[in-house]
Parts: sequence; structure tokens; C-alpha cells
Amino acid sequence: MCLPWLVSVVYGPHNRAAKIDFWGSFEKVASRFSGPWLIMGGFNAVVHSSERVGGRTVDPLAERVMNALDDIGMIELIAYGGDFSWYNGRSRGVIFWKIDHGMANLDWWDLFPNATLSFLPETTSDHKPLVLRTSPREVFIPR
Repeated sequence: MCLPWLVSVVYGPHNRAAKIDFWGSFEKVASRFSGPWLIMGGFNAVVHSSERVGGRTVDPLAERVMNALDDIGMIELIAYGGDFSWYNGRSRGVIFWKIDHGMANLDWWDLFPNATLSFLPETTSDHKPLVLRTSPREVFIPR
């Protein structure tokens, strides 16, 4: 049996006003779709102080948004391959943040209980690419 599921690949806005609309869209999807759901990509949100080195403090809006995602039943996937997913590319005043995430609801976790998310090494982007494995034989941790 093949059960349909939804994946939302996101790149969140940097602008505060646009973030509010962006995050509100998840609540709209949750009210219209009741099946397995995965959201992954660049949320552009630093939620906890442990997710940053350098730069501005944690955005209170980001914490409110992550709480809203929690309210609709989203659970964060553990990401392997480093603590941070973005850096500013500078040798002085370097900033590292974890702003890329994967989150899924319980229905999705029931389908893919062994799923893992991995960060690959940086390429030409300032974000590390994300790799989702829904049925890994072993955890893939890039060197």
C-alpha cells in the first residue's frame, strides 16, 4: 500500500514581516492536510542560543514560530554532519548558525521511523545541503 505524504521544502524569508506570513502558512496547511507531513529546508531562524556562534541574539519571533510548529505536531529531525548549517564566509567576525531544519508530524514518523537528516559540507552556497534518508541502513555522517 502506498500512502501519500506531503513534503514542504522551504526557504524562509529574512524580513520580519514576511516571516510572520510565511510561518502562518504552515498553520493553514495543517488545517487542510491531515496526513504525513515533512517540512525541511532553510527556515532562516535561530531558535536556541546553542544554534549560533557570533552574530545577533536569538530572534524571539523564531522561538514563537517553533512553538507554533510544535503546536501543530511537528517534531524536529536530528541532523548529523555538524552543529551549524550556515556561515557568513568571513575569516574575521565569523558567524555560524543552525537555520536549516527538518520537521515532521507523527504520521510521517510512523511511515519513516528510522529517517535521518544529514548536512553535507558547504559547496558554493552559504548553506550546507540537506540529505534526507527515509530508510537508512546506517547513519550517514559526512567527513
